[in-house]
Amino acid sequence: MRRALVPLLALAALAFASASPAAASGVVASWPVGHQPFSVAVDPTDGRVYVSDSGTPTSSNTGLVSVVDPASGLMTTLTTSGTSDIVAIDAAARRLYSSNANVTLDVFDLATGSRITTLPVGGLGVAVDPATHRVYAAQASSVAMIDGTTNTVLATRAAPPAETWFAVVLDPDLHRVYISNVDQTRPTLIVLDDRDLSLIAELTFPQPIRWAIAVDRSTHTVYVAGSDPSGPPYPRSTLYVLDPTSLSVTPTTVLGGYLIGLVLTASTQRIYVLDGSGNRVIELDEPTLAVTQTIALPWGPALAAMHPDGRLYVAAYQGPGADVLAAVSVDSGAPVIDSVTLDPATPRTNDVLHATVVAHDRRPGPYDPPRIA
Repeated sequence: MRRALVPLLALAALAFASASPAAASGVVASWPVGHQPFSVAVDPTDGRVYVSDSGTPTSSNTGLVSVVDPASGLMTTLTTSGTSDIVAIDAAARRLYSSNANVTLDVFDLATGSRITTLPVGGLGVAVDPATHRVYAAQASSVAMIDGTTNTVLATRAAPPAETWFAVVLDPDLHRVYISNVDQTRPTLIVLDDRDLSLIAELTFPQPIRWAIAVDRSTHTVYVAGSDPSGPPYPRSTLYVLDPTSLSVTPTTVLGGYLIGLVLTASTQRIYVLDGSGNRVIELDEPTLAVTQTIALPWGPALAAMHPDGRLYVAAYQGPGADVLAAVSVDSGAPVIDSVTLDPATPRTNDVLHATVVAHDRRPGPYDPPRIA
């Protein structure tokens, strides 16, 4: 928090201006990757970023995961047993998981890049519990629970015949697995027990949900973005909040657009929703769910992940030449004004006006002591 006491001369008009230009939000770097990059996973240990190239089958019907080191610019690839759809990382165990379109799950050693094994499950969403090293992988008609230490399938649960299971998100503290069912006529969110895949609840949503799901581990609140079933331009697409205790669903903010992905950052209390049709990232303040900024992109985004460097890493897959991994700055640099107090409260011409401005930085950072401007 910082406080500035600003003496001003009250004339015909009074204006406030920032002392320094704001840093621009938007794409600040990009790297070429394989065709139709879709899912993004960040290794917090060394900062490397893994991207599933979902449109890159090779001549041998295998696939590729692009590996980008933003610090050095070095780019490499990993060969998967099928076209890679979704990637996830267990940083503690030094493992990368690629859920592939041919219903396989590849396990890679992050240190060497070698493929350890391939399991006959997966194909869509995959999530990892880093404490237990259990892996949960969906394949449209079922979900599998895997022991990441022994690479064995511990249990599976079949989806009902009319359902298609896509995204998988975990809340290990509550022992919950959240899975999106993209059935267009009856979209739901499946809630399972992560210990045995038993059904806890199935929650009906008014809009289809695909990949835009995230859990706040501190409050256990679940955020879900649905897309307007009426189609383009998706005017009524909405962000929903799921209460973890009552499992009640509340629509909160109509955002519009094809809401394809959602990233939650606990350290800054920000929610980032990716709009694949509007070519933008929508930032919301988590406590208030107010839209704090909209970041325009030069292409339609796929999924994204937050990097330890504070930038959002976004896969771009729409349009010619847009097959890239992009680093997006989400910090506009502008402070948030909390209050302005004038003294005197009703100034007249030629009065000396003092304005006390209380503001705080949009991003957490080192303590900024009070100063007089």
